[in-house]
Amino acid sequence: MPGGADMPYCNSLNGRGNRIITGYVHSGGSYLGLCAGAYYACSRVEFEEGSRLQVVGDRELSFFPGIACGAAFPGFDYQTEAGAVAASVQFAVPPKLAQQLQQQGSLLLQRSSSNGSSWCSTCDYCNGGPFFMTRDRQLDVSALPGVQVLANYCLPGRRDLELNRQSQQQQQQQQQPQQPHQPQHPEQTS
Repeated sequence: MPGGADMPYCNSLNGRGNRIITGYVHSGGSYLGLCAGAYYACSRVEFEEGSRLQVVGDRELSFFPGIACGAAFPGFDYQTEAGAVAASVQFAVPPKLAQQLQQQGSLLLQRSSSNGSSWCSTCDYCNGGPFFMTRDRQLDVSALPGVQVLANYCLPGRRDLELNRQSQQQQQQQQQPQQPHQPQHPEQTS
């Protein structure tokens, strides 16, 4: 499901459309949600809460049993690329591929000492995309039923994101040129 905005998906697909999508997935099909498509597949969306772009509410499809929060990085604007970033992403490497990369001496491969899993890092274009939380606001979603984490943004905690967003908004306000106050004069007529 592509990006854009998820409300048009809700308006068009809630009910019968979502039953068709769910039936397809439960019959062995796959669902890939990118940006708005990822928001749409969650149980709840909390996008830019408190801003003019706010979209908050439960979603019918609910493939992910938690919350899609966003934007993951501050500065998103529908009309520009102002909030676009090359986001650092870590993704899980299947064991067989990890073994091949290790034999080749790949510097891309990283191993977790805690559980022996293997990860690689890359950058991904992100402009308004979500990060995910549990309903009780935990960033570790790996214990949710039916969830297998395949990739992670290398993000600070949600509080840091909020502080960064507030800081950026303050900087934008300070950078806007102040227009001098000009007294209004009545029009002169001849």
